Amino acid sequence: MFAGANGVRKLEVVQRERERERERERERERERERENEREREREKRGLKERATIQSRYCICNRFNAKCYYTVVRVNSIFRFRIMEDQTKSGHGWNDWKRYQCLRCYHVTGEERVGPRYRIMDHFLRQHLSLDQPPFHCTLCLFRCFQLEDLQRHVTNFPRHRMLLQEKGMEDSESYLIRNPNPYTVEPRDVAPVAEDTLSRAVEITFPDVLDFLDNIMEVQQCIPEPHTPETTAARLETPRPKAITPLV
Repeated sequence: MFAGANGVRKLEVVQRERERERERERERERERERENEREREREKRGLKERATIQSRYCICNRFNAKCYYTVVRVNSIFRFRIMEDQTKSGHGWNDWKRYQCLRCYHVTGEERVGPRYRIMDHFLRQHLSLDQPPFHCTLCLFRCFQLEDLQRHVTNFPRHRMLLQEKGMEDSESYLIRNPNPYTVEPRDVAPVAEDTLSRAVEITFPDVLDFLDNIMEVQQCIPEPHTPETTAARLETPRPKAITPLV
């Protein structure tokens, strides 16, 4: 009798435990559903933010509509800004401006103009010796401004890996050198180009507009001057060609 009662109690305990396990499983399922819902909400909010992001050259804030200021889609402006952010290379926020290498301009007369990160990399490779950059590698002669770029080049720079394979050497941190007294790039070396911001915006948005305007200016220069007494007298003195009788 007691054995039967104990068996019933054990069965009830097992059933309650199974019920609790099923309840916990249902709770976990509901938590996963809530997490998925929050993830979908974040994605929708991110898409809305990307659709409403403002451009540096435009103050229009319409959804998927053509902008009255630049006549381009807002999503295209967003993709352009993402491309800018990916190419900044850690050299400052104003990389969308155009910079010029003044060393090339004063020495060779070459006008080398481009984004700041590109002009800085050019100055680093072309105008600085190996002992002047903030960081460099003695094996492959790689040079850079930031320690992260120096550490990353060990796996991303093909020349570094190729030299290790050719010489049969093991990679070591002894090749990575930090300059305690690096050369500082000053405004006399690299400086922003003074230009019209509106013209730059038009050039980016409509690449062919400036050429079209130049052609219009050339045509306007070829237009003859208005009638004056001198030009009128010259035309009167010039004999007109005789009318030709058509052959019947």
